[in-house]
Amino acid sequence: MELLQELVEMTAHNAVFSGISSSQNGPSKLEILYEGVKAGEFADDDAASRVIYHRKGSYPAYQRLKSRLIEKLIDQLILSHQVNDDFSSYQNAYSNCHRNWAVVKLLYTKGARNTAIAIAERTTAYAKKYELTDIQFLLARELRNHYALISYNKYKMEKYSAEFDEALELYEYENEAEKYYAEIHFTSLTSRGRVDQSIIEKSDLYAERLREILKNHESYRLLFIAYMTLSIKYQYAHDFEHMLKVNTEAVEIFKNRKVTTQVALFNFNLRKMICHMQLGDYAHSDEIAMDYLGKMRKGTYNWYYILFYYFTSQMHRKDYAGAWNTLQSGLSYKNFKSLAANLQQIFKVNEGYLQFLLETGKIDLESIDAGKAKKFRIYKFLNDIPLFSKDKRGVNVSILIIHILFLLQREKYHEIIDRVDALRQYTHRYLRKDDSYRSNCFIHMLLQIPRADFNRMRTERYAEKYRKKLGMVPMNMAAQGVEVEIIPYEDLWEIVLELLDAQ
Repeated sequence: MELLQELVEMTAHNAVFSGISSSQNGPSKLEILYEGVKAGEFADDDAASRVIYHRKGSYPAYQRLKSRLIEKLIDQLILSHQVNDDFSSYQNAYSNCHRNWAVVKLLYTKGARNTAIAIAERTTAYAKKYELTDIQFLLARELRNHYALISYNKYKMEKYSAEFDEALELYEYENEAEKYYAEIHFTSLTSRGRVDQSIIEKSDLYAERLREILKNHESYRLLFIAYMTLSIKYQYAHDFEHMLKVNTEAVEIFKNRKVTTQVALFNFNLRKMICHMQLGDYAHSDEIAMDYLGKMRKGTYNWYYILFYYFTSQMHRKDYAGAWNTLQSGLSYKNFKSLAANLQQIFKVNEGYLQFLLETGKIDLESIDAGKAKKFRIYKFLNDIPLFSKDKRGVNVSILIIHILFLLQREKYHEIIDRVDALRQYTHRYLRKDDSYRSNCFIHMLLQIPRADFNRMRTERYAEKYRKKLGMVPMNMAAQGVEVEIIPYEDLWEIVLELLDAQ
């Protein structure tokens, strides 16, 4: 049913869609299924089949009906001309060229060779203009073979043969860059923070090879993949100065190219923003954020991502009131509840930390919308963010920490004592000297509080060795994401000690 729902959604607003029509005796079964899915009346196959056939979703006649509708929608999607106003000219060109390539092959199967060749010639020029190398060499091959084997034309045969060779060579370089990108990206995601020197050395070779390729070859796809690969290589090595240099270079290239997209500029500017944050240059990070927030359409995923990193910058420089207002602008926006569950819950976890700062007096009520400053219910908060319960190394760590902090602030010492064994086992099982090292240190610091009978001086003394270990791995050198360490642990520890002072 998910495939059918997706196809219906993609064709629902297509003015030329005419694959489904009513008969004189009323709507056909095909139309009932289409309109029911479109209106959201059929949650699954059982619901649809019971309305149409009064049988379960496995009923053979229903399965045949659904297959017919899927085929019709796929045909319509391929053959219809759709220009998306939200897309760049490059994205529309990409969509149209791939559609035309499918049409060319379909026409060949129908014996309409002359029409196919006419479309292929028109499309290959379009593909060349927008540097769509994969389509260009496929079309050039068809045209070369046509003018060599079917409609003899030496000039066109040689022309398309040369275009094929040129496009194929560039396509192979693009694929080589993509292979490097896939390997480095996969390593960065699965390394758990362990920077393997052999991988660093291999990525250095990849970087050198990419730089060599870029000296003599260029396309939108090659440039995008190559610079993303270089950026991730330096991010993996925690070399944010070189990462910043690479992303700055990429922004300048894509800003001045004829064939470019806002997608490329956004990706590299976002990575620049992260580099500035990691290097402690919040002024430049915020400058990028404010520029995008001022011109982006509210409620888009990219708007929420920029909002999140701007919020993180504010938290790191202790502008807690500003962070409150920034986060609330996302939480209160009309489409927040339609976001993917993981993104919603990251915002909710961040809200928990702001509520903690509010209760500890770190946020001036006069600087925020006091109407949002309601009494925070910690257990409702924990029940509302179940998605990260299986994320043992990531955001779940932030949830465990904020739970302890609220218990401490509210002087619920017995509940903290009850959680000590569970926390200790958690650090033993899940937190290691890798991507979770700083979280591991901080939880060990928190574990010293009940051991010291909630006395500040003893807590500081017991926790000192873990505080020193924490300092040995600065935040900008840690592998864990900024969504985990919402408030830098050094700052959070000072707040914890102040709470112990007040006991």
